[in-house]
Amino acid sequence: MTSLPSLCCRAWTGLSSFLASSPSVKPKSSQKLASNSEPVQLAFHCAQPQDEEEGKAPITLLHGITASKECWFDIPQILAKKTKRKVYAVDLRHHGDSPWSDTFEFDSNILDLQHFMETEKIDKVILVGHSMGGMIAIKFALAMPQKIEKLVVEDVTIGKIPQEVIQLLESKLEIAKASIKEIPGELDDVAAHKLLPKIMIQKVPPDFREFVRFDENTFTLKKVNGKFTFKVNINAIESALKRLSGTIPKPNGCYSGSTCFIYGKKSPFNVGSDENIIKRYFPNAELIGIENAGHTVHNECRSEFLNSLLSFLCKEYTARL
Repeated sequence: MTSLPSLCCRAWTGLSSFLASSPSVKPKSSQKLASNSEPVQLAFHCAQPQDEEEGKAPITLLHGITASKECWFDIPQILAKKTKRKVYAVDLRHHGDSPWSDTFEFDSNILDLQHFMETEKIDKVILVGHSMGGMIAIKFALAMPQKIEKLVVEDVTIGKIPQEVIQLLESKLEIAKASIKEIPGELDDVAAHKLLPKIMIQKVPPDFREFVRFDENTFTLKKVNGKFTFKVNINAIESALKRLSGTIPKPNGCYSGSTCFIYGKKSPFNVGSDENIIKRYFPNAELIGIENAGHTVHNECRSEFLNSLLSFLCKEYTARL
């Protein structure tokens, strides 16, 4: 029997072919570019508990590709309340309100995260990363294990990224670029963010829609000269996808601390099949598969994600949300 991840990959492969004949539009940007060799100041939101326990390492949430700190919705506030820790949600380089640079390199994100911790005077952190954010969290934990109290990786693995997933990302970018041109300039930001995913899903052929999920924070937008544009550096991401093997450094090192990989059992990443390689680098890793979730577990199965995350972060937590 063909697995759901395989069906998803086949669907996106077909969708990628469907979009290949569509004209590509490169969005222009006047945003000043930073150097890849220098860290940038990451934009962030911070949720603070009313009864914060002094000395506890804060939690830092790292979003996926094309997303932003807003993609976590109310999760930072819930985590802060339940764990009595500060919770930071950051915009990674090239995303949201953080600066851009001339190319997209994962090592630059490591520099940025280290700089963020130094600026906020964070000695140790609990990292929670989704997708691209999970890759950055993996790399950071292996490079600087002494800085990590706990590590949580959402639906990404250490193995090579399947070509079908790369095609998925390329297709999503093409759909987004075509869709943003249809957003009326007179809308406010909230209405524009709600409209974009509705336009995007209509551009997906009906046979593929069951495999696709867009929400209002899949892309963040801003208005420039009366027109909406992206707050993500799409040009840099597209370029990185074409040379992905050189963009994502191979893992090196070992993190023996407390680690949890939370993944969707319907996701094309198929994280559960990589348990052996994951435990080669993270020997104390726990893998938790969520039955009805695809790639964005924290949105698709929010309660299950939060219960799994909180159970891992504070073992005494058992109440249902």
